[in-house]
Amino acid sequence: MQLDHVTLRTADLEGTRQFLQNLLGLTVGYRPDFGFAGYWLYNDGEPVVHLIPGGSRAVGRDAEAIDHIGFRLEG
Repeated sequence: MQLDHVTLRTADLEGTRQFLQNLLGLTVGYRPDFGFAGYWLYNDGEPVVHLIPGGSRAVGRDAEAIDHIGFRLEG
């Protein structure tokens, strides 16, 4: 089993993107048009962090959430 990606909901899409790029060295890459804002952040050519809007609440512990985590399985 391998971690495929994690999707994070955030009230501060741009701030979260910039924070993760600066902290982890991730890069913004291709993301399908889902009809709403967001980013896919890549590491070594793989989209490992997906960012999506989380509402209009101020950034803080109650506004941020893990939306889902994807695992890659074999067999």
